[in-house]
Amino acid sequence: MAINIQDDFPSTVDSHVTIVRANENVTPIFLSQALFSQERIIEAMGEGSTNQTELSAKKLGDEIKIPIISETEMLDFERTSAPIFDLIWNLQKQNTRLRQVRDLLLPRLMNGEINV
Repeated sequence: MAINIQDDFPSTVDSHVTIVRANENVTPIFLSQALFSQERIIEAMGEGSTNQTELSAKKLGDEIKIPIISETEMLDFERTSAPIFDLIWNLQKQNTRLRQVRDLLLPRLMNGEINV
């Protein structure tokens, strides 16, 4: 499964965003869930005195270890999880579109431009 977030939600990356990519040893969904399970630890690693803390890629690499399971188990996990994550992604995109439509129509409804 390959999700291209940039196509649906264009973004700019700066020093306050850390990108972690899967390699040949780990599948993307397994990696994302392994990182999610360590969310509190990763949040605590943020450094800086402003409201936008930074996460050191070196510190992240040194302190966060991703458990590696057998390739068969990982691929089974990926196959089982992929439809769930596809559904989550599609629902998030629909919610974004619904918010946009609401923000467009609600003012018109309140101003009486649209009759119910």
